[in-house]
Amino acid sequence: MQVVAIAAVASNGVIGDGRDIPWHLPEDFARFKRVTTGHVLLMGRATFEAIGRPLPGRTTIVITRQTDWQPPRVEDEATRVYVATSVEQSLQMADEIDREKICWVAGGGEIYRQTWHRLTGLDLTEVHQTPEGTVHLPPVDPGQWREITREHNDGFDFVRHAPITHTDRLVLEPVSQRDDEAWHGLHSEWEMHRTGLRSGYTDVHPEVDLQTNVDSWIQHGLGCWLVREANDSRWIGTGGLRQQLDGPLPYWNLFFQLDKSVQGRGYAVELSRAGFSRLAELDPTAEVRAYLMPGDRAGTQVVERLGLYRMADHVDKWGNPHMVYSRSVPWLLNGVG
Repeated sequence: MQVVAIAAVASNGVIGDGRDIPWHLPEDFARFKRVTTGHVLLMGRATFEAIGRPLPGRTTIVITRQTDWQPPRVEDEATRVYVATSVEQSLQMADEIDREKICWVAGGGEIYRQTWHRLTGLDLTEVHQTPEGTVHLPPVDPGQWREITREHNDGFDFVRHAPITHTDRLVLEPVSQRDDEAWHGLHSEWEMHRTGLRSGYTDVHPEVDLQTNVDSWIQHGLGCWLVREANDSRWIGTGGLRQQLDGPLPYWNLFFQLDKSVQGRGYAVELSRAGFSRLAELDPTAEVRAYLMPGDRAGTQVVERLGLYRMADHVDKWGNPHMVYSRSVPWLLNGVG
């Protein structure tokens, strides 16, 4: 399940004064409605009462320590309100309601702080003001979060961030709209097209592949990483997991392409396992697949070391044969399932 914080925040980190919002942005309200409708909203009691009513077309989970607090009755079946006594309980409820929906964390400040470690994304309206206020959004650490999209407006920007993943030896940064140069540089190396697992778009349209993976982060919370060594700023490849919805049952496609100079160091296994751990937060029962070209001995060694097994052979729409490997996330992480 995706858990995404959505907030309008000033340049000084202020999001309010405990009673009201220090600006009026109709475009922000309209966007909030558009992206959250049909999903789950998580908020504190004070925020809910400040809004003044259940928001239509959404399931709202209100967090409060007041055990006798009762939500208002709602006649609309598409608009529901539940009560939780803790953040952990609210997240469990959201997952049980519908894991495929996004759980939007909508404030206030204490709720943001308590959910910060569970977030899979940040969806912020950066307001170009510095008002006074007592409620602040936790700081967005650039070592932990990477901006992937930015839409400029008059006096404010809509900005999306995705988490950076750190392993023992690697830094895995989600691709962004600004990565054209790095992305095309990596994909211009022919050796990279002949090694590792292959992405369906890479060989022909690298610019499409970049946008596809940016969109994947936004829609599903996991896409493709740009990979670099922790002690070096040089990009050494790409890799990650992208959800595939083109069959009767959805699955997640594992892929990686690493520079020839770093092959043999176990990096493909390291980034793949990091991907499995991230995926477990989104969909703990997910299926992972890997498509290898026949004769790809290095790739076969990697997927077999990870624990995937060969389930079938496949010919893609371009007529290319592949070996298909698969496993569930519980098995890949814990050897069960």
